[in-house]
Amino acid sequence: MSNNSEYKAFTDQWMQSWEYLDRNQKSMNAVFDMCFNNGKFHIVCSEIDQQYSKYKEELEKLANYIAKGAYVIAYNIICNPSDIRDEDLSGETEFRKKQFADSFPDYLQYLLTNGRDPFLSIVYTHSAMLDSAYQMRHMYFDGKNWLNLKGEALINGTWTSANGFKYADATSDLMMRMTA
Repeated sequence: MSNNSEYKAFTDQWMQSWEYLDRNQKSMNAVFDMCFNNGKFHIVCSEIDQQYSKYKEELEKLANYIAKGAYVIAYNIICNPSDIRDEDLSGETEFRKKQFADSFPDYLQYLLTNGRDPFLSIVYTHSAMLDSAYQMRHMYFDGKNWLNLKGEALINGTWTSANGFKYADATSDLMMRMTA
């Protein structure tokens, strides 16, 4: 996808498609199974109420579309780090790609079992954990405060910049718990 508006349109379509699949999966008592082979996945509808059997192939196509979309969305969330030093960007990106590849089969199973919102929550949590781990590896203590890569000081649970701007994130929250 070449720009943000195309990606937004894609994610909006994916969200709507998920709603359609979820509604039909429940009403038709459909059960999906997935298999991975050489890094590729395929989803089949292993069970469906007899009266809806004619929709089985359509549901499988939709489930595979959802899985491919989940891959794109999760990849974009996990594998595109922010606030990374230029000299670390390629190594950190490669590390995240490996984390993503190792985790995606479980994430996809989680999506099919638990739904879209819990899936997105897990993906965003994984991304926040990777961001925090990177930030924590590069923090330093200046004799008074913990400082992040931008030189912002951790004061009372928030990052405070030299101009007084304050904000909190997962790393500041974790650091406050560790230093309390």
